[in-house]
Amino acid sequence: MTAVQASASMPVLSRMIRVDGRKYLDGGISMPIAYRRAMDLGYEKVVVVLTRNEGYRKKPVKPLTKRAYEHYFAPLPNLRKSLYDVPDRYNRMQEELSRLEAEGRIFIIRPDCPVRVSRVERDFKKLEELYQEGRKVGANHLEALKQYLELKE
Repeated sequence: MTAVQASASMPVLSRMIRVDGRKYLDGGISMPIAYRRAMDLGYEKVVVVLTRNEGYRKKPVKPLTKRAYEHYFAPLPNLRKSLYDVPDRYNRMQEELSRLEAEGRIFIIRPDCPVRVSRVERDFKKLEELYQEGRKVGANHLEALKQYLELKE
């Protein structure tokens, strides 16, 4: 359970979670989209489910956020560097994902339009609407996904 907590532990907003004596935060800091691991392991069919629409790119880290990182993570310069690099790393991954998708090497399911729910959303109605939208998008991709995976009915 602590590993799951660590995987959802957002910098500054959450505390670091201790697992086996080491402190952890959300792995998205170093690997925002973990598709490369499946490819490195030799999987020929990779399905990626994204939470952002086609064309979404992260903006550079804002000065106020940088100051918060400097305050909270002062003794951890490598972590701060990773946090500052998240937007560039994420955007490079998006470019690679688009290329791999165009080549037919991966299958991507993503929202059709921009998501208007924050990472810390508490409005149940908004969350339910987003969930239902995700189900619809998934259902709309089902036949193409079956073809990609070469599944026969």
